[in-house]
Amino acid sequence: MRSDYRELVELCIVLIGRNSDSTIKIRPPGTLHHARWMAIYSFKIFLFRQQLSLQMSEVNGLKNICLFLVTVYVKSWLESSSAIGAPFNDLMFFKKLKKYENINRGISSISLKKFCNHLWYLNEESSILTIFDKNVNIASKKRIIENLKRGNLHTERKCIVQPNEVPLLLEKAIDFISQKSLNLLKKLNIDISFLNISPNLWDRDDSYLKSQEIFQNLRVVNDTAERGVKLIQDFNGLLTVDEEQRQFLLQCVEDHRKQHPACKKVTLKRKCD
Repeated sequence: MRSDYRELVELCIVLIGRNSDSTIKIRPPGTLHHARWMAIYSFKIFLFRQQLSLQMSEVNGLKNICLFLVTVYVKSWLESSSAIGAPFNDLMFFKKLKKYENINRGISSISLKKFCNHLWYLNEESSILTIFDKNVNIASKKRIIENLKRGNLHTERKCIVQPNEVPLLLEKAIDFISQKSLNLLKKLNIDISFLNISPNLWDRDDSYLKSQEIFQNLRVVNDTAERGVKLIQDFNGLLTVDEEQRQFLLQCVEDHRKQHPACKKVTLKRKCD
């Protein structure tokens, strides 16, 4: 786990009082420009609220934010890098958001409305990834196979979900599947012979297991693009202005970071491949 992700998890553990052996250390505040950093700042400010001059309204606001992060958001954030788990994980996330109205109706309502506008990726093609998710039951996968036999019934570019439709999110995603959903598998030259057998047998079918492995290693666009943007920001115009050499430079830096992920003696002494 990346150090910044680990810090987020550790702060959650401290906040809920599970750090009984006091092995977790609070680090100095880092950069504030992503959602996880805002969460980390909120945790740290709340934990050290007695040392800060805060109004009671500010303390209560921080408490509400931290409670939402710990009970709803952080787990979903950590699972967001899974491409095949996206439909089911979103279902669980939206259900938690809906259930959260019993704790804070205002936060629940605003969050549901906001996240319903961010389902742009859930279209006919990407919805097919649901068949590779171990958390989706056999009955749902059988419905998917049936839907794959029908024509392209939808003209919408994305799955549109209203806040009151949250309990039906997974069903809506499954109904969104049609013959067009197979395009993604065909583009990647995936062997789809497993679709001719019952989902009960998929976990013993080589073509299914191989396809599942491919999509498990599929990198989520936002996370990959985010790191790519940071990389070009750091090295754009540095060392070279030639576009071809710049591309070589970025590839070398990325490869070096994979081999030496941390500035520690044990990693710096490691030989490069």
